[in-house]
This record gives sequence, structure tokens and C-alpha cells, in this order.
Amino acid sequence: MSLDLVARPAATADLPDDPLEFTIDAYKRGWTDGMPVIPPTRARVDAMVAASGRDPREVVAVLAPRAGMASVEVIAASGVMAGCEPQHFEVLLAAVEAIGRPEFNLGAVNATTHPVAMLILASGPAARAAGVHAGSGTFGPGFRANMCIGRALRLVQFTVAGARPGAGDMATFGSPAKVTFCTAERDDASPFPPYHVEQQGLGPDAFAVTVFPAEAPANIQDHSSTNAENMMKTIVGTMGHAGHNNIVAPHKGRPILALGVEHAQTIASSGWSRADVQRYVCDNAWYPRDRLGDEIRRDLTPLKKGFLPEQMPIVQKPEQVQVFVTGGPGKHSMFMPTFGSVSDVTVSWTPHRR
Repeated sequence: MSLDLVARPAATADLPDDPLEFTIDAYKRGWTDGMPVIPPTRARVDAMVAASGRDPREVVAVLAPRAGMASVEVIAASGVMAGCEPQHFEVLLAAVEAIGRPEFNLGAVNATTHPVAMLILASGPAARAAGVHAGSGTFGPGFRANMCIGRALRLVQFTVAGARPGAGDMATFGSPAKVTFCTAERDDASPFPPYHVEQQGLGPDAFAVTVFPAEAPANIQDHSSTNAENMMKTIVGTMGHAGHNNIVAPHKGRPILALGVEHAQTIASSGWSRADVQRYVCDNAWYPRDRLGDEIRRDLTPLKKGFLPEQMPIVQKPEQVQVFVTGGPGKHSMFMPTFGSVSDVTVSWTPHRR
């Protein structure tokens, strides 16, 4: 999508100011996810850009597959269309920068038939500034920052990267997580140090966003266990199922365990740290080779350098397991397999003081 068509719709493209008319027009142009969008007027886009304090023409990332240039101004236009407010914009900019980094391998993420989405995790300070919700229903509807920031990243995919279903985004089924997928950590209730501190090596006051190439979350329920080892047996039983990329991909990837507050507190009450959780998952989350069919074992053997282990683990090293605490009351956690051959990326920044 050209800058003129998005950031200056009324002046240069004669696009309608009425939200319904603009939504219909934008959908025909391939700019939207099918849901209503807000017209990115000059005033709205300028307010979004001003919130960042950055040059509107600065290119934040070049996005595959179209090698689209995501400037601050164009990203702001997608943010406006998705319903973002100015205080959301720095998180969105960081997320776009993250998916544009080479290690994220956006070309592979968009080209795959796998239903990989983009999970945005805002760190504590960044989440608080943007109002990203981390409590009950954090992965679901009802919270504007979560919904709008995640959706805006997807609209950037449509408008800049050219990643629309069946053309640029080749996922066989897609996923509801491809619409919007944004959360924050419960640093007010987590028994572990913040994710951005312990797993990314940043200071506690750092503004940071991590984007994971992740599947939609799968529930882990355990209402019975009262100690870490019993709880972890349930967790690894869910994580070690056949068919996800962290079992079959040669490089495994960095699977995500989003611990619910109550599960995390049960684990910590046994004296376990986040590192203990990571080690237990590494040692015990696996699928038995002999339970796979003959044909898939044959096809996987070359990928595993000619040898399939008897127990096929989801990671090779404990530090590959990504663990954070989020959500509300209830004895549930969530597991999110990742794409396998790409990595999550964390971007930190100094916030603009308005």
C-alpha cells in the first residue's frame, strides 16, 4: 500500500471519510482483514506519529514477501485503521521492527502452510504505558490495547508485506491468532523475575516487546496437583504431543509455556525457579518415536541427521523453552508451539516523553 493512499486518503486518493464506505473500499483494495477499519485521516496519522517522536519517513523494517518498506507513517496508518490510540504506537513500532529482523525470518513465516501467527508480549513498563491487559481473558476479546495492537501488526502484514491469505500468506488453515495476538506478563503476581529481565537480559525498567512466531494457545488444565513435579507432569504431557513443529523440526525452535498465575504459584511453592521449569520441560516433554507411523519416521530420519531418538524432545536445550506468567484466576496454563526454524525477537527502546 503506498504512503499516499494510506496516510493521505482524502487528499490524494479520494477515499471516503465515512467508516463504512472506507471499510468497503479498503477491503476491495486488499488492505483489511475483513473487519471494519477507521479511515486514516491526516490528523489521525499525524497524532499517532507524534506520539512516537520519530521521523514519519523513517523506515522501521522491510517486510517479506513483497519487500515492503514499513515507514513510521505507514505503520501509523495501519494502527489508525486497526483502532489503536497514540499510547499504543510505540509497542506497535517495536513489534514491526521485531518481525523485520533477519532472525525472525518473516519470509518463511509468511510462506509456510503452517498456521503460525505472531504473538506480541509487551514487557511490564511497555505494557503499562500502552495499557496492555495481562489478567483474565488476556488472549481473548474485551481489551482494546491487546486487540488493536495485535490487529494493527496483522494489517501491516496485509498492507506492507503483501501477506494476504493465499497470496503471500500460504497457511493452509490460518488461525484465529492471525487476527490479533497480544498480551503482557503478570509481573504483579508472577513468582518469577520478569521475562524481559531473566530471559532477555534487560533491566527491570526496560521498555521491550518480544514477538514470537507461535501457534494459537492450547489449554493445559490441572485442578489437582499441589506440588511442582505433579503439575509439571501434566504440563509436559500436553507439550509433548505429535504433530507440532517443535517435535519434528530439526532446529526445534523455542516453544512457549504461558503459566497461569495459580499454576506458577504452585510450582514456585515447591522451590522451583523458571530455570527448573525449563530443565524439566527439556528433559521430559517428548514424544515416543515408535508411536509415529512408519512413513513419517522415514521422512524425519534425514532431517535428524540420519538418527531418530527413541524419545523425540521438543527442545535441545532448556533455554529454548520460553516461560512467562499471564492470565487471571483459575488452574490453567497455555502451551504454544512455535514455527521451528525461526526465532522470537525482542526489541527494546527508550520511550518518547510527550
